[in-house]
Amino acid sequence: MNSIPGEPSANWGAIPKSRFCVWLFLSTEVMFFVALIGSYLVMRYGLPKADWPRPSAVGLVPWIGAINTLILLASSFFMSKATSACGKDCPRPAKFFLIVAILLGVGFLAVKSYEYWEKIRLGLYPRREATLIYPRCDTEYLAAVQRELAQIRVDLESLRRKKPSVEVDARIALLDDLKLGLVAWTGRVVGQSEVPAQRETAIRALAHVIRPMPENAKQIDDYLLEQNTSLASRRDEFADAKLRIEQEMADAVAKLQSLPSDDSIAAVRAEVEKSLAGWRLELSNVNNEVSAVVDRLKLFDTLADVKNGVNAEYDLRLPIVLPGGRTWLNGYYLLTGMHALHLLAGILAAAVLLPMTLSSRRALLLGNIATYWHFVDCVWLVLFPIIYLF
Repeated sequence: MNSIPGEPSANWGAIPKSRFCVWLFLSTEVMFFVALIGSYLVMRYGLPKADWPRPSAVGLVPWIGAINTLILLASSFFMSKATSACGKDCPRPAKFFLIVAILLGVGFLAVKSYEYWEKIRLGLYPRREATLIYPRCDTEYLAAVQRELAQIRVDLESLRRKKPSVEVDARIALLDDLKLGLVAWTGRVVGQSEVPAQRETAIRALAHVIRPMPENAKQIDDYLLEQNTSLASRRDEFADAKLRIEQEMADAVAKLQSLPSDDSIAAVRAEVEKSLAGWRLELSNVNNEVSAVVDRLKLFDTLADVKNGVNAEYDLRLPIVLPGGRTWLNGYYLLTGMHALHLLAGILAAAVLLPMTLSSRRALLLGNIATYWHFVDCVWLVLFPIIYLF
């Protein structure tokens, strides 16, 4: 008759009740994760490739996921060693291996917490404000950025009234630069352009400034660099035009003052006044153009050293463009979050054994926890490639 330490068996080959319950529980867990992973895959491959974010677009770093995979594999190894030592009635090695396995599990959660924090810092997390994530670069997205920017400024103005500070003033100045040099400029280009591709490129550049878009990074950076160069040249041209118009206006005013006031030359006076009105209108248009160009160039200077977008650099929460982003975020946090919760449960269950003496009497209990631990690790071996690599 075969007997397993910790729980005697009545018949040879019989499965201990606790072991059977663990396997029964894990069978429900298998169905649970199969449903989650299957739903994720259906959503992933049910959408066109262009409508699903690539790992690089959502801040996923494959080597970080690979490190976490190695950590979990190592934890499973040490958990197996702990189970083996416990079965051989070697409590001290068993406890040592168990502690190492627990620490590796905590290390996995620490790395995952770092990943979560990086995404939250970039504004990549599920939330009720669905308007903060948009699938495409269009006028709806542009309007959303304008609304959010205005709301942030209102909040900062309220904060400045309650607690004035240099930092708040600097942040408000930054928001004004973004409003004039980014949002207002983009709206100006969209309003003046009749070519849909040009309008989309302008809005895409705005989205790239807020949060870099890796798939179009070089194209947009080249577009912004060329624009910066051309605007510097246009600013000089506008300055020359402004001087010319002001000179023409001065000549017109001087001519009006030199004309006699009798009615015989009323037509001449009216013609000069008409020309003067035209010069004033042209000067106003030039001043508007100069103001817009100056605001845009000032924005380029302000963001010269910004590499990761204004959301990450200045801790803003402006809307971003992320095709399929809402679906991906929900799936990512659901899958990895449920896995992390299961791993945490395993860590807590294993930690309960630490005050105990891990003799052969605890072999079955430790073996049950190890079985659950290995299952959680196997789930990650499935999640890692489908989330980080594809």
